Amino acid sequence: MVSGKTPKVYLNYPSVVTSVNDRSSFEERRDLVMAAVSTQPITTTMKSQCDIISSYRSGVLTHDSGCECCDSSCIDHAVVIVGYDTNAEVPYWKLRNSWGPTWGEEGHFRVAMDDPGCGWGLFGMLAESAIMQDAYSSLEELPERPGWWETAQTWQKALVIFGSLLGFLCVCSIIWGLWQQRRAKKSMGSTQAENHQSDEPNGQVAATKDASEKVEAMSGNDTIGLETNA
Repeated sequence: MVSGKTPKVYLNYPSVVTSVNDRSSFEERRDLVMAAVSTQPITTTMKSQCDIISSYRSGVLTHDSGCECCDSSCIDHAVVIVGYDTNAEVPYWKLRNSWGPTWGEEGHFRVAMDDPGCGWGLFGMLAESAIMQDAYSSLEELPERPGWWETAQTWQKALVIFGSLLGFLCVCSIIWGLWQQRRAKKSMGSTQAENHQSDEPNGQVAATKDASEKVEAMSGNDTIGLETNA
């Protein structure tokens, strides 16, 4: 399983599957590693801090321009050689990285069985075992996987920015609508309160008038009763 984080790695030197040295030619190194990989995957080291690796998506890497490695100081990463294909149009190694399944070809990548001239192969991945031992024991933390933003294409970044702006505008529109709705409710409430206050004096006048009419009627009835008794 390919995880998204590179753990600390230490080398148990006696268990190295195959061994090459600085007197081995590239062909000898290649044949030794092929024989070992035919039995089981083997771990190797390489240079990885370069654009061609961080931006890799698929295919066979046929050159290491800007990522050459012919001495121990450039080795900075550990990977696993899981297979090879000598019958392909471009013979290649298949390697498993530790940067997660979304990187490369589901966490794997392919490197041509080629040599830039120093005998170590592309990216220095066939360095002698002594160099390999030094590299493993000296690395406390291996390089982390590059972030998505660093490896994303321009159109992908533009799409993310556009989506973010669109989302921001939608949120602003919702907030504006809620504010307008609240404002309309407050305005309606104020209007109803004013109408209620304006209706109160008219109601009081009508009530006073009714009371006066009742008093007058009662007074009239009393007067009629007095006249009759007389």
